[in-house]
Amino acid sequence: MLQMKEVPAAENNPYYQENKTETCSVNSLLYSGPQCSPRPILISLPPGPLGQGVIEVIPAKVEVLRCGGVCHEDNTFHQCLPTVNRTKTIQVLLRTINNELNCHSIDVEEHQDCQCGCATTESSCLSSQIFDDFYCKCRCKDDSNGPLDCLSSTGGRKYWEEETCRCICKPEEFRECSTGFVYDAKDTCECVAIWPLDQTLLTANAKILVPLLVLLILSVGAAIALGVKLWKVNQHLQSKNASQKFAVEKNSENVHENCSEVGVEEEEILNTIVSQNSN
Repeated sequence: MLQMKEVPAAENNPYYQENKTETCSVNSLLYSGPQCSPRPILISLPPGPLGQGVIEVIPAKVEVLRCGGVCHEDNTFHQCLPTVNRTKTIQVLLRTINNELNCHSIDVEEHQDCQCGCATTESSCLSSQIFDDFYCKCRCKDDSNGPLDCLSSTGGRKYWEEETCRCICKPEEFRECSTGFVYDAKDTCECVAIWPLDQTLLTANAKILVPLLVLLILSVGAAIALGVKLWKVNQHLQSKNASQKFAVEKNSENVHENCSEVGVEEEEILNTIVSQNSN
């Protein structure tokens, strides 16, 4: 049978202390606490893979200096960040799967100096953002009405994304689309046909296709001009060959006629001689 254990009363409980209102120095408490400076901490080894067959690193943990502390003096959004780093080499033993011990060295990062500041910097902001050095974050340049307009104009189906300064569809609005359709997470939050393409995509493609189209037209024009030139050269050669062939045929006819005339004269002379001899 389950027995209930009696809980001691508050006045008899050594772990219970009544909250008391006391006077204190706000400034001394606000600026108290561990200051931002390099402090020894334990880190696990190795920081990365050491190769196949290694099953243990001895020692498994080492002590290094890393920045730590509070940053209430300047800004509660600041963090304790390193300003000077160095590489510390640690000598260790590696135990392999064959229970062999091999000497090895591992390089780890150690902090030598620290200061309070923003972990996010201005260089990490987008072109549509400005850096807020108090809150240590990138803010949209025109975010005064952006979030409100985003919620009011979409019926709650979209939300304002601070990281990209865009009004996009909520994740729960996403749905699978059938073949030939794609989910539009930017404008409609609906499945839309792949064709016609989005105007932004068309504009981006036009910047690529127009130079290619111009290059293609120039190539076709050059090919046509070269073809016309080759055709003219071919026609000229054919005409020249035809003229030469006609001249050869004409000469052959002249030779044949001359030969025929010579043969007639020889035959007449021979007949004359034969007639004289018979007389």
